[in-house]
Amino acid sequence: MDGIATSSNACGRFIDEPMDGILDRLLSGELADIDGGAPLSVPTRAVVIERSLAGAEAELLRGLELGDRLAVVSDPTTRDVLGERVERAIDSFASPISINLADRPHADAATAAVIAEATRDADALIAVGSGTINDLCKFVSAKAGKPYAVFATAPSMNGYSSVNAARDSRPIYLSRLGRRFGSLRRRLQSMIEA
Repeated sequence: MDGIATSSNACGRFIDEPMDGILDRLLSGELADIDGGAPLSVPTRAVVIERSLAGAEAELLRGLELGDRLAVVSDPTTRDVLGERVERAIDSFASPISINLADRPHADAATAAVIAEATRDADALIAVGSGTINDLCKFVSAKAGKPYAVFATAPSMNGYSSVNAARDSRPIYLSRLGRRFGSLRRRLQSMIEA
């Protein structure tokens, strides 16, 4: 049953549907709330999960219409692994702004301030990394009212589905989805555990 989520939730209802169908309905705002509420939706416009995105970076970002000045935020490791490639891809259709953080950056107010200042003239932020880099970009972009995208470098991150960003060891909530997020989280968790 590769690619199929089959699980029961706390109410005993079963989910038996292809994963791509669930993601498509979530992104379009048509995913049923298993708790009986209004359909679930998220501000995320696209999720691409592939073994490799090599060569697809420009097409993916261009399709999001994020603007003409895109700030690529990375640390030395993520820059070497993927950041330089993302910057070259952006250079084919927009102006990349390279933001190189120190090795092992911390999700704290000082680092967020550095990113906010460095991306002041950017139309959007592109996080290259997972965990800390994604949280920092999500936090800064939310405060500045700018869109952001992420090229994740670890499969374990939940940055594209979480409505909070860790900062100073305390979560910073970026939106108030309340019960609807709880239902979405329970549904996604039940699929993961399947």
